[in-house]
Amino acid sequence: MKQIQLAVAFLLLLGSLAALGNELTNLFQQRPDSPHTSPTDLEQCEPLDTNILPLCKDIAYNETRFPNFLKQKSQQEAAQDTALYLPLIRINCSPVLKLFLCSLYAPPCVKNYSSTLRPCREMCQKAKSGCQDIMKKYSVPWPDYIDCWKFPSFNGPEACITDDNYAQTGAQSHQRTFSLSAPATASKLDTSFLANLTPEQQQMLLNSLIGATNSDPVSSLPKQNYYQLYAAAIAAAAALQNQHQSQSQTHQQQRVKFVCPPPLQLITDTKNTYYLTVNDEHVTSCGMPCDNNLFDQGEISFARSWTLIWASLCFSSTLITLLTFLIETSRFRYPERPIIFLSACYMVVAMAFLIGSSSNTNAIVCKSHKNAMMQTREYLVQGVEHLPCTLLFMMVYFFGMASSIWWVVLTLTWFLAAGLKWGHEAIENISSYFHLAAWTIPGVKLIAVLWLQKIDADVLSGICFTGLRNMNLMRGFLIAPLLLYLVLGACFLLAGFVSLFRIRNVMKHEGNKTDKLEKFMVRIGVFSIMYMVPAIIVICCYFYEQSSYNKWMDYWLKTNSIELNLPPDYVSTILYESDRGAMIFSLFMVKYAMLLVVGITSSFWIWSHKTVSSWQRFFDTVFGCFGTSFAPKYKHEAAV
Repeated sequence: MKQIQLAVAFLLLLGSLAALGNELTNLFQQRPDSPHTSPTDLEQCEPLDTNILPLCKDIAYNETRFPNFLKQKSQQEAAQDTALYLPLIRINCSPVLKLFLCSLYAPPCVKNYSSTLRPCREMCQKAKSGCQDIMKKYSVPWPDYIDCWKFPSFNGPEACITDDNYAQTGAQSHQRTFSLSAPATASKLDTSFLANLTPEQQQMLLNSLIGATNSDPVSSLPKQNYYQLYAAAIAAAAALQNQHQSQSQTHQQQRVKFVCPPPLQLITDTKNTYYLTVNDEHVTSCGMPCDNNLFDQGEISFARSWTLIWASLCFSSTLITLLTFLIETSRFRYPERPIIFLSACYMVVAMAFLIGSSSNTNAIVCKSHKNAMMQTREYLVQGVEHLPCTLLFMMVYFFGMASSIWWVVLTLTWFLAAGLKWGHEAIENISSYFHLAAWTIPGVKLIAVLWLQKIDADVLSGICFTGLRNMNLMRGFLIAPLLLYLVLGACFLLAGFVSLFRIRNVMKHEGNKTDKLEKFMVRIGVFSIMYMVPAIIVICCYFYEQSSYNKWMDYWLKTNSIELNLPPDYVSTILYESDRGAMIFSLFMVKYAMLLVVGITSSFWIWSHKTVSSWQRFFDTVFGCFGTSFAPKYKHEAAV
């Protein structure tokens, strides 16, 4: 298969460069400088033979006049030149190129008009502007003998040929100008699909190319075969592209609507809270089995252990941060205090993941239901009927969104302190508004999801969330707000850094030390990176999930069609692109880790000897276990 791909690529490259490089350049350089020859008595009208001039097929006239302005005396002679333009016609670099070339090489014979008509200058310029770039790509100049300025203007005294579009939208038409319809051409050839061809299709293309050149694809090709090779490559690629597009359109048109099969149809779902999303359609009272879902048991076991480790680290780290704050609250004033509330939010999120991932059973994410086959089977929970699932969802979603808002508040307070020179007390005076926003906004969104009853069980992590089976909910309740909070925080952060850099420059100019300020700036920068990088990765994971979900469901239905009793006519119309490979299991593991790692890195702000002093003073006070050697030093230190 690799050899075939290399051969096809080699042939396409040779054909493209040779056809548009050697043959066209040589031809263009050999043309006479002046194309315009006055009509002579030898000019005769004759039928336009498209078998000789396939370039002029479907053109808007059927009679031509020879000799033409290039001193060619027959259609056979003109055909030798026009054949070299067929690749440009095929890729449709200009919609008027075909009409322009035909009117140049085989000018129309108009009744009651004795002179030979030439194409208008404007049509020549339109053809040149569309095709010149692709010709330059292969180092082929626009031919000198087709100098657009040598042709008559649309509004000039001499009659000429133009296309209908220009005649309708251009300036006032000359009464002797002949307007013709440019023939319909195919859309521009898109060869990007060639990378995804099946081995059979690749072999078909290779055979077409070898048959056109009668030569081995890896041998040196004689010059006279270059154009045939290029034309064959274009034709074969176009044929395969049309076949590929028609197959996809046929699949889309014939796709049978999904009907929930009896093993998935829940007769005990009286509130219609269960549903499956297949091909962007929601089928109600249809559930996903716990023992046969998108992931196998080995993946589920690994995911539970993975999230348990990260949740444990997150919970421990945030717990230490909160306890450090409680034993010495005066150290954490605004603008740093939002870090404490951010850590508290992540501690609750980690607690929910600990509960879900530490469960050896699926008691939280699964619930028994009776299906249409009168079998009692466990299905992944949806809706609000299962209290443990609902509670874990409330913990993760509410405090997860609140942590994102506290990030925005943190960057805002940094900006107020650094950019607007607000003091601790001034910022603390408006802290009630920060709390109002940080707890109210997630609360409103939480109530909305509960009212919609759109809670989904996550079999991998053992918790419940929203938007796992409804991509519209994922976009509206997860991706959009998280992206908004991230951008807002980044803007405040950038504005704050700009202000800090200005302050630093002023201090340096005045000869003051900037060590503490620079240390503070580094800490802010490191903490911001530790938050923003995981947040960006999580958003990217959600983007990938919502774009790939339909393929995952198609794959699951196709591989389990026999067990699910799916009708054969439905299975046959599932798109062949459905692939389990699109469901990257490691991506989910990265998402869970990034959801929890911020709680771990949030303790970065308290990593200092002052924290050690605080804990030693605390233990000395409570247990009398340690000395007070750090106490005098601590009293002279400025608060963090």
